[in-house]
Amino acid sequence: MNLEVEVRKIGNSLGIVLPKAALSFLNIQEGDLVTLNCQQDCVLLSSAKAASTKTMEAFKSLSSRYKNTLSNLAKT
Repeated sequence: MNLEVEVRKIGNSLGIVLPKAALSFLNIQEGDLVTLNCQQDCVLLSSAKAASTKTMEAFKSLSSRYKNTLSNLAKT
């Protein structure tokens, strides 16, 4: 999805308003955190929920596979 948005003055800052289609596509709602990855000539915006969900899934997988090892490490 490629969208063109205008940079606007918001108080003493500059900002962009994300169109409803982009919010829906990224599953972002008011109050959600987003990750902004700035590269040399582009910006990648992603939902922080997606990143934390993937992290939790990886943690659950690893913690179940290494239950005994993690238990032993917790004792030290």
